[in-house]
Amino acid sequence: MVVKLNVHEAPRITRRPVKEVVVPLDGSTILECNATGNPKPVLLWMRERDRTVLLPGDRTDTGLEVKADGALSLTNIRATSTYVCLVSNVVGSKVARSTVSLGTR
Repeated sequence: MVVKLNVHEAPRITRRPVKEVVVPLDGSTILECNATGNPKPVLLWMRERDRTVLLPGDRTDTGLEVKADGALSLTNIRATSTYVCLVSNVVGSKVARSTVSLGTR
């Protein structure tokens, strides 16, 4: 008889986005976020000001795109916003925040 043990592990963010980045008007940046856990955590990004939620592969007409690796690509930035990376599985969840501010580099 073979017994298989499946150990669940809460998500752990292994690559966090920077806490704050300053970009010029109409500029662009990439916020990275990766996580591990068992089962593999679901990763999503949310823009706090309007609660826009994006999963890997999603793209908006306002310049937001979540890459397959979990990175959030922002282009044509027109306003200061805070973005939240949320990773979650059946064991728990973790969040990381990054504020993208308008200004000079």
